[in-house]
Amino acid sequence: MDLKKILNGYPRRSADNIIKMIQPYDVVSFDVFDTLLKRDVDSESDVFDLVERKYNSTHDKKIDGFKEFRKKAESEAREKNVSKEVTIDDIYACLNNKTVGEAVVNELIAADLCSIEKEVETAVCTANQLMMAVFDYCKETGKRILIISDMYWPASFVEELLRNNGIVGYDAIYVSAEYGVQKRQKGALFKVVAEKENTGIKRWVHIGDNKKGDYLSAKSAGIATVNIATHYRNTEYLHKSERTDLDKKVISSFINNRISVIDATGNGEKIEYNDVKLGYEIYGPLLYFFVKWLHDGIPQNVTVLFFARDCYVVKKAYEALYGAEDRYKYFLGSRKSLILAALHKDASLETVARMLKSEQAQMTVHGFLTKLNLNPEDYESEAVASGLTLSTVIYRDRLTENQYFVEFYNCILPDVIDKANQNYEGIKNYINELNCTKDVVVVDIGWRCTMQFCLQEVFPEYNWKGYYLGVREDAVVDAGSQAEGFYLNGENDIEKRCFLASMTALIEIFFSAPHGSVTGYSGNGEVLFAPYECQDDEEHRKFFNDIQNGALRFTTDFGKAAVSEFVNATCSNMLLGLEVLCEKANRRELKKIGNYPFHLGVGVVNAADPKSLWKYIMNPKFFLYDFSNSTWKVAFLKRLIKLKLPYYKIFCWIYRHKE
Repeated sequence: MDLKKILNGYPRRSADNIIKMIQPYDVVSFDVFDTLLKRDVDSESDVFDLVERKYNSTHDKKIDGFKEFRKKAESEAREKNVSKEVTIDDIYACLNNKTVGEAVVNELIAADLCSIEKEVETAVCTANQLMMAVFDYCKETGKRILIISDMYWPASFVEELLRNNGIVGYDAIYVSAEYGVQKRQKGALFKVVAEKENTGIKRWVHIGDNKKGDYLSAKSAGIATVNIATHYRNTEYLHKSERTDLDKKVISSFINNRISVIDATGNGEKIEYNDVKLGYEIYGPLLYFFVKWLHDGIPQNVTVLFFARDCYVVKKAYEALYGAEDRYKYFLGSRKSLILAALHKDASLETVARMLKSEQAQMTVHGFLTKLNLNPEDYESEAVASGLTLSTVIYRDRLTENQYFVEFYNCILPDVIDKANQNYEGIKNYINELNCTKDVVVVDIGWRCTMQFCLQEVFPEYNWKGYYLGVREDAVVDAGSQAEGFYLNGENDIEKRCFLASMTALIEIFFSAPHGSVTGYSGNGEVLFAPYECQDDEEHRKFFNDIQNGALRFTTDFGKAAVSEFVNATCSNMLLGLEVLCEKANRRELKKIGNYPFHLGVGVVNAADPKSLWKYIMNPKFFLYDFSNSTWKVAFLKRLIKLKLPYYKIFCWIYRHKE
């Protein structure tokens, strides 16, 4: 058997398995940390890093390197108290007069640090859902329940931690700091408990994770034991290898401690990894940190328009965290509808080309007409007369250079103007119904801010400001003054742009809504919708609904958790899971997301669904066309080649070369 597995508390047991093992016993004792309680950090010492962060946020003299000083203080305290267990006061007494970073620790500073450590410990501790099922079984069956812990904290604080996490109804608690002996000292604490309880050893079983303290020591005292794993890996993607800094340790541990019970019975059984869990693990941090950034930046007492369809789930998360207000509105609009409204001033082809800057680089004539909310079949004869067909591919950046298309556009220009005027009148009525303040904030994903630009053109009487996940350097509004981006803020950052380009589908699938896109407005302000693309596609409709529900659940869970106050709202934390998914998606995600349909200007294209490698070798043009239209290009390469290669790096090389 692997020694590392043994030391980590092998084997991993299910709740049902543990319950079966303890059925014959009348007395059941539980260890506390890593048994009844889990910490939302990788290790106990990470708590000390959070103490340092908390202290430094409110003090001028920093205590850099506190973790090592705190660990040395505990070791020193144990050397001084070889014959008995140490207390938290013993530990902090050993820090007195020590220079920690820029601060010399005195009694006041030591007391402050101890208080912060208590606060952090409270924040990071959560109930182990696996053991809660076992604990509840013991209560329901009338077993005598004991709590036994090797811990320097007093029993009163350990009880508080248990109570905060719903663990109540036990019969007695024994903490080593109050009895001066540990479990691991040849079962000394177990012997104290046996004497105090006056219970028969044969009727008693102990449950814990520590090989020495909970298993070997209990065995030496003649007590039956159930050894459980210290670390249960419940996540699919956020493993220890991805936990590279303190924030990521907290986020990934937080998710790992909760994800096993999502859509499950709560007994910790291994269940199939589903889309709700995918949403919780991967998209939860994305949604939470974006919404937190929005809330920190958006001024008070202004109208906030969450743009359809991308901000459907953003608005839900925002209101879940910060409450609903009348000034938060779901704005039913689209690039198509707003471009049409803006064209009432100038419907020249040059203006149309500029307005379509955010669209695909290439589209069919059919797709172009659709974007202007015109029925393509009505203009088939005009297209043919101009030397085109509805399936002719046109290039967005060359519209004014294509003489055939220029002739065609001049033929349809009167209808474009009519449609633009209709939309202009309609959106005026719609905006008036919203009762906006003079200052209006718009919220969207990004990237060129076309919708905001169109609103500014149509309604110059309002002061518009945009908040986005990202704003490109070629945005049509001024980044910084008129628009702010969280991940990308108008800078020409090739690395960030490359990352976004590599996983467009991963973002667009999540930021969707259960309704069709807005096509325009009637003259009286009625909003007109296109049919919902997934209306008859139950599989994909359920997929994005499940991942949104999972992300929303993470957002509310993390938002109300005290540990969230210790985590910085950074782009790196926001994209933690998405980065891993993009590079390390398993076969399930590659197929499920890769087959997700996108309605582009060239027709319906799956996110990453390549044809055979042989076909592309025989006709490289097919590869270039399919790869260009793929919305998840890393997965496209991965599904095509099927070898263990650094696909993200390969894509980045292709992207930079193209740039």
